[in-house]
Amino acid sequence: MTRTESRRQFINKGLVTSAGLLWTSEIDVTKAMAAEQAERGNNVQITIEDEKKVYSTPDGRTLRYNAFTNMEFWHGKYYIAFRQGVKHSPSECRLVLIESTDLENWTERVVLNRPSIDDRDPKLLSTPDRLFLYTVPYPRDSEVMSTQDGVRWTDPVDAYRGSGGDQFWKPKFYNGSYYVASDYNNDRVDLLKSTDGLSWRHTGTILEGTKYKPTEIAIVFLEDGRCLALLRMNNIGPSGTLPGFAISSPPYTSWDLTLGKAVRFSGHAVERFGDTILVASRAELGTGPGRWDIPGERASQRTVLYTFNLETMRLEFQALLPSEHYRDSSYVGLVKTGESSALMSWHDGNVRSESNIWLARIRIG
Repeated sequence: MTRTESRRQFINKGLVTSAGLLWTSEIDVTKAMAAEQAERGNNVQITIEDEKKVYSTPDGRTLRYNAFTNMEFWHGKYYIAFRQGVKHSPSECRLVLIESTDLENWTERVVLNRPSIDDRDPKLLSTPDRLFLYTVPYPRDSEVMSTQDGVRWTDPVDAYRGSGGDQFWKPKFYNGSYYVASDYNNDRVDLLKSTDGLSWRHTGTILEGTKYKPTEIAIVFLEDGRCLALLRMNNIGPSGTLPGFAISSPPYTSWDLTLGKAVRFSGHAVERFGDTILVASRAELGTGPGRWDIPGERASQRTVLYTFNLETMRLEFQALLPSEHYRDSSYVGLVKTGESSALMSWHDGNVRSESNIWLARIRIG
């Protein structure tokens, strides 16, 4: 979005794209637009009400690549966690938390500083008494730390003693318990359960023994109690990653998998708003297989909003989020603020040495 465009113009651009998840090279764009409008119908409208950059590294610091966000609301404050490093790839880094009561003024705290360890993908979980932060000291097992006041944090310890290589993604609270999907060296995905956010036990295996190396598994619970898992499936498709959709009924021991067709799918988050399932992810724009061909938009990587259709088991494109760098983007934090509203954080970077943290307000319906 350029500064001269109105927000309505920017949002409307998101409606001009190929249908559903078919490759842009496989279908006529004009027919695709009509098909998508018919498929989406008038039941839901996703609106980006406001967006702004909320964090850039202050001048004079060498750690300027702020990425891999997660967001949570706890004890009257909004928290955004992210990795602050020299660059995107393994490098000197630390975990940073910014907090705010009004989404305008933010306080920065360094939560974990281990320069020789590549701490990645910080994930927050709020409980009545503690705020938890899970990190993957890449490529080792997930670790967890917690705070009771938002200032003083415990030392990190192993998050789960499973078969080794566990990597937590985005924990969720449902029906009195906490759940998280964990992959093991991209070979197996398990659903874990906890009553306190600290001690986890195996509930069911979502996927194992696949050549597609699943990772980054975001889960959401449906009104009827089923659990939907959205997986990043690697080594497949023109962009190298496609979405996988696994679904299970309680007690979540047997899962059905659908492999989607999409542009690049990674760094995603998911939340449910009544019958609407909102998904945010990375995508590739441009011409050719595996890319969204959107008139007026340059070839780039962007953060994208979708809704998920349970009947067709497909993602449906909704809108683009703004970008300064048009390169590395996504790794979304998503927080419900009501039954039809949400906040989301994401990073927007140039892949090399600079990336900033953004925040948007989303209206659903």
